[in-house]
Amino acid sequence: MQPVLYFFGDLLTDIMVLLILAPLFFILLIIQLVKLIKEMPGVTGLRIGKLLSFMLLFFLTTAPWIVQNVMERIDWVILYNKRKEIVQQVKKGQLKPNQGWSSSLCKLPFALPVVSDGGNEIEIYRNKNNNNALTVAFWTFRGMPEGGSRSFVYSEDVAEINEMDKKVAQQPGKNRKIQEGWYRLTDE
Repeated sequence: MQPVLYFFGDLLTDIMVLLILAPLFFILLIIQLVKLIKEMPGVTGLRIGKLLSFMLLFFLTTAPWIVQNVMERIDWVILYNKRKEIVQQVKKGQLKPNQGWSSSLCKLPFALPVVSDGGNEIEIYRNKNNNNALTVAFWTFRGMPEGGSRSFVYSEDVAEINEMDKKVAQQPGKNRKIQEGWYRLTDE
């Protein structure tokens, strides 16, 4: 099974959510609130459950960063082992940059699950100044060059790790260290 977790980064999706879903959930929330008030002396648990459900749906629709964060954490848990396997394949030389126009992009074979947004490509860096220390980036959102991107990054390069630690310290809301050698970074 290949779970594909894409995020609400697409402008068309954002517009649909804000112009269609948010007003719809707000209207349904108001309807449930009016019904709750009309049934006030004998309110049922089901009515309260419906009201709370529409409140939650409305809130999550207008606060997409919460959904994004949850989706990203699920993505991390589900695909962590596959990403580790891919890093091992890169270390063994089985996966190398294979896009002629880029010296660092590697399009993953179809046999592998979708572990990176934007065509299932990963970015492979080898630091020539540090004994070919490896860094591999897996995108969770691959925006336009001027729009930024988010990625899970594995590195064993001390210089790169120091740079990523600085990013985490400067912008802890956008960047974090997940575990030893693994980071979640936002590039703008």
